[in-house]
Amino acid sequence: MESSATAARLKENLSDILSNTEAMLDVLGDERRALAANDAEALDAAGARKLELAERLEQLDRTRTDLVCRHQAEHQQPQTMSSLLQASDQSGDLSKLWAAVQEGVRNCGRLNQINGTAVRVRRESVSRALGLLQGGPAAMAPLYDDAGNTDSQSLGNRPTTSCRA
Repeated sequence: MESSATAARLKENLSDILSNTEAMLDVLGDERRALAANDAEALDAAGARKLELAERLEQLDRTRTDLVCRHQAEHQQPQTMSSLLQASDQSGDLSKLWAAVQEGVRNCGRLNQINGTAVRVRRESVSRALGLLQGGPAAMAPLYDDAGNTDSQSLGNRPTTSCRA
């Protein structure tokens, strides 16, 4: 593959990856707002869009990997993204685009981790509440005793309120 053709294909691929990464950042923001607002419908929509974008990004990354492999086969030596950029990017524009892609992917990972933590915390809270409602063990959901302690062993299965006639 000619260097200018490789550069053109790589630029198109990296531009597509970057635009999809930016769209993913937007969706992750939507997901975070839906989590904060307890908006199940918006959360479902964000999850569906996130899945679409993740699949598209995987496809684009396979294309990028194919470009590197083709370049490697043509030059009959091990190639990396860095060596492909060096061979195809005299202006430095592709290197800047690749750096933007890498930064966008890091930001997506960070936001996805934050959202995942919020989901985990919410799920644990709901599980504790359901455990209490179902009469589960007190260890599942630490409660305060009369002294303000949360020693679940001292609470046993006592009711959390007392009824007086």
